Amino acid sequence: LIIVDFDDLVEHPYSIGMLRGILSDSDVPFVSSEEFLAEPDSWLMEARRLGGEATDLPTKRTVAFVSYSGGVGKTVLAMDTASHFARRSKLPVALLEFTYGESAVSALVGQTVPALFELATQPDVEPYVWNDVTLVPMDYDNSRDLSIQLLGKYLKDVMREHVLTVIDAHWPHALIGAVRDEIDRWYVVATPRPDAVENAEKLAAELGPQAACP
Repeated sequence: LIIVDFDDLVEHPYSIGMLRGILSDSDVPFVSSEEFLAEPDSWLMEARRLGGEATDLPTKRTVAFVSYSGGVGKTVLAMDTASHFARRSKLPVALLEFTYGESAVSALVGQTVPALFELATQPDVEPYVWNDVTLVPMDYDNSRDLSIQLLGKYLKDVMREHVLTVIDAHWPHALIGAVRDEIDRWYVVATPRPDAVENAEKLAAELGPQAACP
């Protein structure tokens, strides 16, 4: 049994809507303190009837697949990782893209979907969901006109709605500063050539101890 007063919660690391969704999808009953105090015996009886054990909320994570150049497979890895986690865990997953030029995510999905500029500036536009993954592809020519503060606010709001956020990023990227401090782990992707691996090792060193390379 979980006793929770949603109005008193601080939205960190998850939004209240996200928390409600996780609890609603679980087998654990939840109730407000006012409801519990009105009928404590009945709620305790319901908890005993259901039995089982409550588990902790999942830890929020953000991982980034990154490389100096395109064509190394990081978009495919990012999309596969996101869809695999969503399928296995049944928890909310988002995929954010930081690229220049055309969106590789939209190309792989096979259709035009709402991109970052539209999503960040038009609250009534919803992200496209692919294989249970919320997609935020980038349209750099438009998005670069937005402030880092506005982008950061929108993207962090998206991240609070998801247990896992996967980032597909070209490095360096002018806009990734909007969420860089949120990234828990960097995965540097390279092709199996000595020069590419050497470049990947240099990038991992640049990103610091939270980076892993081939």
